[in-house]
Amino acid sequence: NHVVPRFTTALPMLPILIAGALGPQLDVSKLWGRGALLLGDASYSLYLIHPFALRPFKAIWVKFVGTDLPLWSFSLACVVLALVVGLGCYVLAERPFTNYFSRKRSPTPKPAIADFGSSFAFR
Repeated sequence: NHVVPRFTTALPMLPILIAGALGPQLDVSKLWGRGALLLGDASYSLYLIHPFALRPFKAIWVKFVGTDLPLWSFSLACVVLALVVGLGCYVLAERPFTNYFSRKRSPTPKPAIADFGSSFAFR
């Protein structure tokens, strides 16, 4: 049965998950708190755009750098590039589109189809 070994390898992550869920909230008055909040807001853009940035970057790295630098430098460059491109996509595309389309919706709630409270007078 392959479920039990996978479950046991995931157990060390459980305290981290619980600490993240029940731990203290971010202090957005500090720079690191605002940065973490920005990364959380941009996480979907980061998820969607990072393959499109990293695939060409790998080809460029192999052509110009090759194996002259250690692997950790390539990994670090990939993380930095993914963050820059993902945050740029969030700031320049996702947030403006979200703001534009959320303004298009009516901010006032629509009345219910049948409002029995105002149409019947109980005596």
